[in-house]
Formats: sequence, C-alpha cells, structure tokens
Amino acid sequence: MIDLDIYKDFGSFKLDIAFTSSDQVVGILGPSGSGKSLTLKCLAGIIKPDRGRIVINDRVVFDSKKNINLKAQDRRIGYFFQDYALFPNMSVYDNIRAGIRDKKANHKAIINKKLEELGLSHIRNKKPSEISGGEKQRTALARILVNDADLLLLDEPYSAIDEYLRWKIEVDIKETIEKYKIPTLFVSHNMDEVYRMCDSLVTINKGKGEAIKKTKDLFTNPETLSAAEISGCRNFSRIEEWEGKYRACDWGIDLDIGAYRKSDFLGIRSHSIRIVEENSRENTYPLDLIKEIEEIYKYSLIVRPKNSNHQGSLRVDIDKDEWNRLKGKENLYFHIDEKDLLYLKK
Repeated sequence: MIDLDIYKDFGSFKLDIAFTSSDQVVGILGPSGSGKSLTLKCLAGIIKPDRGRIVINDRVVFDSKKNINLKAQDRRIGYFFQDYALFPNMSVYDNIRAGIRDKKANHKAIINKKLEELGLSHIRNKKPSEISGGEKQRTALARILVNDADLLLLDEPYSAIDEYLRWKIEVDIKETIEKYKIPTLFVSHNMDEVYRMCDSLVTINKGKGEAIKKTKDLFTNPETLSAAEISGCRNFSRIEEWEGKYRACDWGIDLDIGAYRKSDFLGIRSHSIRIVEENSRENTYPLDLIKEIEEIYKYSLIVRPKNSNHQGSLRVDIDKDEWNRLKGKENLYFHIDEKDLLYLKK
C-alpha cells in the first residue's frame, strides 16, 4: 500500500500531490515537466518535501510533523532509472551484486537465483556495452529485486529504448511485476503505456495532482479538463444553456442532450465522432472539411459545421479504409453521440 500526501515549494514550481492505493501498479500520468519524476524522488528519499507524509506498506518513511525522514537506503524502495544506471566497467553479475545491501547475505546464491529467474545466466560475465537493451533492462531489475523491495519505482522505463523493442520490454516488466508481486509506481507521459500497465492512475499537471481513479474509469470519465487533456482528449468546448438546448460555444453547434450534467466544459474524444452519409439522427451536422492529415493507420480530420460563421473546429480520427470510402462524396455529416460526451470541471 502507498499512502502519500506531500508538498514541496521549488520557487517557480510547486509540487502538491496526494493519493492512497493498494493496487499492484499505480500510474502517474502527466506531460513533461509536470512533476512526475519529482514525486518519485520524494518517495525514494532523494528530495525532502517541505511537509507531508509518506507511508509504504504501513511503514512511515516520511512525516514532517513527527520529524521522520528515513534515508534513501533505509526505505526499501527500488528505483528503476530511465538509463538503467548500470556500471559500464562491471559485468552483469557484478552489477547485480553491487545492489545487494545485506553484506552478510549469501551473495552468490541470491545473484544466481535472479540470473536464472530473469534469463540472464548466459550473459553473466558480459558488460553492459555487450548486451541488448532488453538484457540491460532485466539486469537493472535484477539489481533491484535482490533486496526484496517494498516498492518499485519505474520512471519512464521505455524512454531510452528503440520503438520496436518497447513492446517486448513492456511485456517483460509487467510479467516481472506480476511474478514478484511488487507494488509499483509507474511514471509516464504516454497514455497507451499507462493504460496497459496500470490498475489505477493519478494525473498531474504543473505540479498539482488530482484524485486517484481506476485506469479505465479515468479514460471513460476523467471529470476535469486537466485529466481529459492528459488522457488524450483533443476536443473541448465551453457550454451554455438556452431555451432547452445546449450550445457548445467553441464548436459552434447546438446539442440535444437528454441527461445533461452541470459542467464547465464539454469534451469528446476524436475517435468518438462519426462521419456519416445521412442526417437522420440528433446531433448530426453538415461537414465542412478544413484539413486532412494522413497518419500510419488512420486519418485525422479537422472539421466544422458547413455554412457556419464560427471559427471553432473539431478533430475526428477515422480509419483509413472508412475515410477512403467516404471522402469525395457530395454530402457528408459528422455525428456526436450523447453518451460519448465528457462533462468536465475546470
């Protein structure tokens, strides 16, 4: 279990984040510079918060009121750095041995066990420059696992890896976490990674953390504008009510909403907007195509209502085959299903 509530003033930047979770893998999702890595460093004991409390598995490692601040080496936390931080002049075996904190333990037996479990026995005598990215990753994990850590911190673990290797290494890390049942805090700005890896999520933006939510719940119902942006939503509008209708001010359209929930903004994900050939349903609008952007597996379209004086637009993501079938047809429309709308607070 992780119970964290900390505040740190860096002058021009303030870190303020709190959450409690007993899930296996908790993710912190946010843009670059939002405070994700700073949060991990506070947990690990590298940075001391100005105030707050950190409890890991019912063990208090930091409490500003009680003047508790355990040293990093006493917190039983494994910190997995982006570049693995392996010693280049040491073999795989010696890199793992360097991580053992209990000097009285049977080092040889412990290391051999981890080499076998993580499939590293055949490269035990090789140096980091002689092994693959995946083998470096497993060596760094083995160095952490020899100490039976209470918590594993993964700080964007795939950022230093070529794209074609990421999937295999992600699977390996997930299998290792599940095998050893290690509570893990996973930091990333990649929403696809956290969706696959994490049981629950905390979003953070400009140092301010939001309430923890189950991963699928956050993507389905992010609740705040910040969480929606961080989780990949691209379309937002202020909303005004008038004569029983609701105007999406920034999209220049009126919406028929049967079960409206009071909010500051509406949002809709790009893949939720449909391009259709008939205007036979509510919330369907003649399409004016502003821009077409071809991507690897889809098109991203920038659209707005035809004959509208409003300059607002929406982004629509559509499968390539579907768009190739539709584009060029004389009358097209875009449709917004009420159930796909996100009701967001500031």
